[in-house]
Amino acid sequence: MRVLHIVPSLDPKYGGPSRVIPGLCQALVEAGAQVETWTFRGPGQPETVGEHEDWPIRRFPPLPGTAGFPQLGFVRALQSSAADFDLVHLHALWNPKITVAAAVCRRAQVPYVISPHGMLQTVSLSVKWPAKRVFYRAFEKATIEGASAIHFLTEHEAEESTRLVPASMRKLIVANGIDPALGRGVEPGAFRRDYPQLQGKRLLLFLGRLHWSKGLELQLDMLSRLVRQMPEAVWVLVGPDVGEWSALSRQIRQRRLEPNVVWTGPLPWQSCLEALADADLFLLTSRHEAHSMAMNEALGMGVPVLLTPTVRFNAVEEWGAGQVVEADAEQFARTASAILSDAGLAAKMRLSAKRMAAELLAWPKVAEAMLRGYEAALGRVACVPACAR
Repeated sequence: MRVLHIVPSLDPKYGGPSRVIPGLCQALVEAGAQVETWTFRGPGQPETVGEHEDWPIRRFPPLPGTAGFPQLGFVRALQSSAADFDLVHLHALWNPKITVAAAVCRRAQVPYVISPHGMLQTVSLSVKWPAKRVFYRAFEKATIEGASAIHFLTEHEAEESTRLVPASMRKLIVANGIDPALGRGVEPGAFRRDYPQLQGKRLLLFLGRLHWSKGLELQLDMLSRLVRQMPEAVWVLVGPDVGEWSALSRQIRQRRLEPNVVWTGPLPWQSCLEALADADLFLLTSRHEAHSMAMNEALGMGVPVLLTPTVRFNAVEEWGAGQVVEADAEQFARTASAILSDAGLAAKMRLSAKRMAAELLAWPKVAEAMLRGYEAALGRVACVPACAR
């Protein structure tokens, strides 16, 4: 099968999808598919892939002076090449690059699948909804309704994304994947050596963008309670600031928690893995989440995870890899303390996390399910339950 993936950007500042899509493409190649990735890259813009991958990657410059609009060269390239593929897989919505790509596919009568990556969930839709409503009526309604299928990462994402998706639309449920050998070659203790103030501390890790949607104020409230009984607890935030650090740092100073908080800013991939290797607990409190790649990485590295119900991934409890706790700071602190204080419980969670990553989320399993989903989108097979789980 020949599949073209189109993604607006592979810049790591855009979060999980920039890491997910290369991983998926690599897994599909290893499963026997012929894959190309087309993306957009401005001068000096970093990417989550190198220059030499196992599949072709074409990079197009965005329209000068913009980040979200394609140039005519992209449109012409897609018009001439779309028919060379069995299927086009579009990643994102509310983005002119994807909107234009979908229109070209419809005109060329090439089927396409859309992965909204959480952008159709209720909370996400509510952000700038007046502008989205105008864009939807003008363009995105045709984008969505013209798809052969919508790919959701979890059943919860599908359930929360019905507002703009026709009831008759074929839905593919395929999770984000992870390499179960993720931690191979990562040296435990390396991250703590880079940050000497973490020596002898209990490390509670957040890995991702410092964004309103991540619910970081809950983690801070939890920390302020936890340090009363566990003063060695340190909240480590790894990732770029996209508007939250100013308010967080002000509250940290007001609560005199400076010794218990470390914000590293964005770090290279290897350093992120080292942070996970040294973490005692991984925290995720997102207001909405399709399927967090950072959570997958924590599971792959064997880190116990502590989630709120809004993350919509209760499977961690079923596998014994972590706990899901209501978004209440006091309850969150008690649960974190219980895990950090019980070495036996933490060790069991670490083993369960790695087992979950290997048996449920491994990339080969995800690629197999995605290929069945593609066949269903093309009408070649029925979308059997195995495709959805």
